[in-house]
Amino acid sequence: MTGRTRRSVLTTVASGAAGAAVAVGAAAPSSASASGTGPPTLSLTGTGLRRLDARPATVPGTVAHPAASTLPRAGDRCLVTGTLIPSGARAVAGPAAAVGTFYADVVVLVDHGRAPEHGAAATYEQHLLTLPEGTIVAAGTLDRLGRGTLAVVGGTGAWAGARGTCTVEQHRLDLGGDGRALFHLSLDR
Repeated sequence: MTGRTRRSVLTTVASGAAGAAVAVGAAAPSSASASGTGPPTLSLTGTGLRRLDARPATVPGTVAHPAASTLPRAGDRCLVTGTLIPSGARAVAGPAAAVGTFYADVVVLVDHGRAPEHGAAATYEQHLLTLPEGTIVAAGTLDRLGRGTLAVVGGTGAWAGARGTCTVEQHRLDLGGDGRALFHLSLDR
């Protein structure tokens, strides 16, 4: 993928902060991208992050505290989804501000409530960010606070062959958060 193609996508996504401006690509990309001196960057906010389902499901007839049966345990797997808006845009802007969707395949590494200290891996996650001109795929681990840096391992469309890092901070609804996440991507040229 050429730097010019990435810049055009970054311009389109960055302009989403103005809602309808997404369609016309009016805003400029980040200063590092615009000047060509640094790697292209992309900052997005996820809204409405929630678990779609979890495996394994609770076994019928088991006696447990209701909350304990819904929190993920080591070995559980869940699917997470949300809507992507440009960082700085307001979630109340509605669908007009949306620039894509977020999906994650999450494998829990430690029981909830027994998570290791901040910084140690609590989940292994594969993320799919769908954007107007293609998708970006990232994989790695997050700590018990939903924070981590994932490796960008590829993409499709304008993002084909993408490499770099994706710094993530998630606050999922099903784990007591506000359903928001921050994604900051730094891509290699």
